[in-house]
Amino acid sequence: TIFITMRDGEVAKNILLSEVYPSLQSQARIVIFVPQRKIAYFQKKFAALNFHVEAIPNASFPRIEEAFSDLFLYSLHTKSIWTKIENSYFSGGSMAGRTIKKALWFFGQWYFLRWFWRVIYRLIPDYSFNQLFAVYHPDLVFAANLIANEDARLLKTARRFGVKSIGMPKGWDNLTLKTFLSVFPDWLLVQTKPMEDDARSLDYPANRIAVVGFPKFDVYTRRELLMPREEFLKKLGLDPAKKTILYAGAGDQLAPYDEEILRDFLAAVVVGKFGVPLQLIVRPHPKYHYRKEIIPASSDWVYDRPGTIVGTTEDDFEFEEKDIAHLMNSLAHCDLLIHTASTLGIEAAIFDKPAITIAFDGSQKVHPAVSVTRYYDYVHYQRVLAAGGMKVAKSFGDLLRLTNEYLLNPQLDREGRKKMAEENTYRIDGKAGERVASFILTKLESS
Repeated sequence: TIFITMRDGEVAKNILLSEVYPSLQSQARIVIFVPQRKIAYFQKKFAALNFHVEAIPNASFPRIEEAFSDLFLYSLHTKSIWTKIENSYFSGGSMAGRTIKKALWFFGQWYFLRWFWRVIYRLIPDYSFNQLFAVYHPDLVFAANLIANEDARLLKTARRFGVKSIGMPKGWDNLTLKTFLSVFPDWLLVQTKPMEDDARSLDYPANRIAVVGFPKFDVYTRRELLMPREEFLKKLGLDPAKKTILYAGAGDQLAPYDEEILRDFLAAVVVGKFGVPLQLIVRPHPKYHYRKEIIPASSDWVYDRPGTIVGTTEDDFEFEEKDIAHLMNSLAHCDLLIHTASTLGIEAAIFDKPAITIAFDGSQKVHPAVSVTRYYDYVHYQRVLAAGGMKVAKSFGDLLRLTNEYLLNPQLDREGRKKMAEENTYRIDGKAGERVASFILTKLESS
């Protein structure tokens, strides 16, 4: 029996919609833990997969867990967290909070204090998973997120019950921006070589780390999922004869002025600022609100919200097979990606598509700590930009100029894109899911 945490759509995409789950299911009973509100969806949607679904249990002492979550986050001694602290303060946070966070960040550079906080946290009792361990008697737990608090609680419980554990961050930015590794699993899977270095900097033993790649990118080797370009664009109501830009809207929390930039960009399309006829697929971030109503309707763009809503709010989403195939076709058939510090920049590089990332706040003048420019101080994004495979637009004029350059010469920065994809994906061979499953099954057999 294997326990797997699955809080959100990104984790489900990594596990259920890759080769990870089929490989595990044939060898073990699987129990997945999802938010209470999603149980019915998982039971209906994945009934054929034959796994057990349980609600993620509430923490025994939620306020203590919340306090330790903050302590661990701000003890992560990276430039990314320093940037995040400044953003919190200049977004309305208190001076006292800023001072405490900076103190935690400063002391987080010392091994002894990192070790001390982890020991103290392990001593904090939590019984939330006890009954589930008693019912299912798991042989191994797989914490497939490592950001969420329940992953830490599950790992603590596994240690107490003598059950082996494996952890894997859900994303490329997690080990420098989102998780301190408050509880060490017995083994750690990471997706890239730089993430292996990040884990070692967080004191995780190098001999217990395996680099596996991203299971969610395996689908990009399945070229049979690609529709003919003309058919795909016509399905969206677009003109196959026009150049097509995939515009990845960041949403209100990440880029408050993104819609204004898009509105002005579409106005530039209308007046012929580009050397070729253009149209846009506007794909907003599935987790955040996007103010599409401020953008005038026209035949030059379509709104293409990703994911499948499974709850009562738009941020309560999951990715299904059709959503993943749709994204694959969007990337394969666009001529250019425009985004704001998104993972899609790497995914576009997999398809050798040029990308521009936005580093300005429309016509607004805002403090650097709350500007979208702060994202390019993050450790993980500095690595991406260092490869030279993506252009940064620091003004609206830059955005127009770079768009024209890439549309007229799509070969521009091709070698940089190749390097960027290689360094930030490990391998695109369709076998990351197999590597994850194989590792888990090997440890399961020896447990």
